[in-house]
Amino acid sequence: MARSSTATVFVALLRGVNVGGNNIIKMSSLKTSFEKMGFADVSTYINSGNILFKSKERDARKLETKVEGMLSKEYKLGCKVVVRSFSEMASLVENLPKRWNSDQNWKYNVMFLRHSIDSKNVLETLGHKPEIEKVVYYPG
Repeated sequence: MARSSTATVFVALLRGVNVGGNNIIKMSSLKTSFEKMGFADVSTYINSGNILFKSKERDARKLETKVEGMLSKEYKLGCKVVVRSFSEMASLVENLPKRWNSDQNWKYNVMFLRHSIDSKNVLETLGHKPEIEKVVYYPG
């Protein structure tokens, strides 16, 4: 995909970084690494391994590969990365089931899929418990 002259806002979700005391990376260090890769307006969200940034590259798969390469080289981590654009995230939020948050006894979660497995068919592999869990698919 061709580069655009206008930067797009993305979020990178780093799987398994700073979770349960494993794969610890200082967010300030991660921010610096993203800036060195040429990304703009980089910011991190708490100690979560989630990073907001702008890039002229619009292909999320290329960005995932680039970030995964950096994590491997600089931090010796082989973790997977999911990158979503602001518009993809906004679409997801707008299309959440309307009944979510209507019952405080329920817990609601969102799972982000890598582009390579983003398909409704993934629901068949989750092994959820229908008596206590309801799974809904939306692209992304």
